[in-house]
Amino acid sequence: ALVEAKKCVQEGLLLHIGLCNATVSILERAKVTLGPDFAIGAVQNMWSLYDRDAEVALQPDAAKTSKKGVLAWCAKNNVPFVAYAPLGGLKARRGERTLPPALLGLAQTMGISPQAAALACLLARGQQLGARVLVLPGARTAEHAADSVGAAHVVLTDAQVDAVMPVQW
Repeated sequence: ALVEAKKCVQEGLLLHIGLCNATVSILERAKVTLGPDFAIGAVQNMWSLYDRDAEVALQPDAAKTSKKGVLAWCAKNNVPFVAYAPLGGLKARRGERTLPPALLGLAQTMGISPQAAALACLLARGQQLGARVLVLPGARTAEHAADSVGAAHVVLTDAQVDAVMPVQW
C-alpha cells in the first residue's frame, strides 16, 4: 500500500502520506519504503489519559504490535502525531471510565471543563516530549467543539501535567 501511495504522491494525486494505528516497526519500514525524498505527513494513533502506550518507551523485547514509543519516534522524525479518542472514546461516553481526581482539581482551579483540561494535558505532554501533537476529540455540539478548541490556549506547568499524567517511562 505504501508503494501505491508513493506513486500517488509522485503523480500529484496526494500531497502527503499518513499512517494510522502504526507501530514503530511499521513507521521504520514505511520510512525505508518511501525513501529519503518522501516524508510521512502524520501518524494517527490512540492516545488519552486512559491509553498512554504512545508515550511509553519502546523496549527491545516489545511485541511487534506494541504502539509504545510512537510519540518519541514522531518527535525524533519531526512527524505530527494526531491523537484520536483523546477523551477516552466510546468507553468514556458510556461511563466506563472515570476522570482522575487530579484532572478534576486542575479543571476546577483553572476554571475550565475537565475535557478541556484533559486535552490541554495531552498537548502539554506532547510539548514535553518534543512532539508536534494534535488532538482529535469528537464533538456532539458546537459548544463541545468550542470547548475543545479552547484547550489549545490553556497553559499548564510541567508540575500540573505530571500531577494528572504521571511520567511512565
